[in-house]
Amino acid sequence: MTLLEEFIYSLSKSGRSKIRSLQFRGVKRKIFSKVINGRTRNALNSEAIIARYRLPKKRYYHILSELLDACYHDIVPRGGTALLLYLGNKQLFRHFFNEMKKQEAVLIESNNRHALELYYFRVLLERNLLLLHPKFNEEIVAEFDAYAKRYMGVQESHHPDDGCYLQVLKISRHIGEPLQGFSIRKMAPLIEELEDIFEQVKKGEHILAKYAVSNTLMMVLSRFHFADKSPAPYAAFGLQLIKDYPAVFAPIKDFYELECLQFISADEKNTIALFKHYLMTSSKHLGPSLYYIGSFVPKILRSGDYAWVLQYMAKYFPYNIDLLRDDVAIHYRYIEMITYVYAGRYSDAEFSFHKAFAANTGRNRNVNSDLLLRCYDVFFVAMRGDPLALEKAVDRQIRYAQRHGYERGETYQIVFLKAVGNLVKTIGFDTQKAAKTKEKFFSTSGAEHLGFLFQRLYEKYFPSR
Repeated sequence: MTLLEEFIYSLSKSGRSKIRSLQFRGVKRKIFSKVINGRTRNALNSEAIIARYRLPKKRYYHILSELLDACYHDIVPRGGTALLLYLGNKQLFRHFFNEMKKQEAVLIESNNRHALELYYFRVLLERNLLLLHPKFNEEIVAEFDAYAKRYMGVQESHHPDDGCYLQVLKISRHIGEPLQGFSIRKMAPLIEELEDIFEQVKKGEHILAKYAVSNTLMMVLSRFHFADKSPAPYAAFGLQLIKDYPAVFAPIKDFYELECLQFISADEKNTIALFKHYLMTSSKHLGPSLYYIGSFVPKILRSGDYAWVLQYMAKYFPYNIDLLRDDVAIHYRYIEMITYVYAGRYSDAEFSFHKAFAANTGRNRNVNSDLLLRCYDVFFVAMRGDPLALEKAVDRQIRYAQRHGYERGETYQIVFLKAVGNLVKTIGFDTQKAAKTKEKFFSTSGAEHLGFLFQRLYEKYFPSR
């Protein structure tokens, strides 16, 4: 798939309508028309086009580059780091990498040390807002790490906490190995080291180090359960960081405030309203971000407003998810799936489930995502009303989790599967024990992630009278 195809396929219906009005002539127009009207991942047969129009390869790829630049300018006229953020939001990391190199080269050639330092800083700040797994994006992660070192090189003087910042980046690459599953024994030492770094840098002046370590701890502790640890202190620190350095955090302030707020705010209704407003506003100006969507949409769904999410999906999701790369498509399909579950559209949800499961294969397969999808598989089996099939499904998925290093109580997926396994043993004869199983499940940390599934499942087999 060419970069031009990948970019156009990532656009929503409104985005496609916008670039459709671009005017080209001759061969350019014919190539652009093939892509804009494409219905397969590889709409362009490069060899056939080169032969038909007798184009030198260099000229053909130059045409593709010109078409792509025109699309970039039409969608993000400001360019610069705004374009980088847009490309990152859309998970277009091949584009992001090329644009990084291009913008850096221009600044190096201009010999403007201050502008180059500012560019490195802004890109490194935005790094944490990308849904970027190091195992699947090794080239761009390596370039980010190189940026960190080059950023330190262009500064007038070295900061004593530079080493701490580099160590946080190194640790982040080893958290949650996607191909090996999850083990608290492996994660605990990394968390302890991050906590030590946080204590060392929190009162200093190294903004990137303070931001990177507090954000990493906040996000990891929100995903995995560790006894006596919470993301809340690091969320509060993040909010204070924004207040202490308003100019520095201006480009990401609106999002990062909300990301922190979700872990400490007691006013859920107001927070949900802010999530909705931000998603609409940011999607309009910088394209829908899978990171933002993944952070906020599940909370909006838990509030009960799945109708709003359905409208958002119709307006901002890519017009044909099947045309996207698998590692991007899986995120959109997952959001589709959970939205349809909340809406009670189980056949649509199961269709999205199978699409997501098929996308999570090959070199991009992520065991954590795999196990989460398998929890939904258990739910779909449960809703068919066959307790025997449900018991077999639970046992099968628990065995899968154990083969990949998951242990009891370490993740909310395991908590869910164990609770369903206990519940199925009570179906048809012990409502009191079922009620206790439900109570225990909802008192467990992280239960909110799959709580709605458990509640629907419980109501299926133990309807209120």
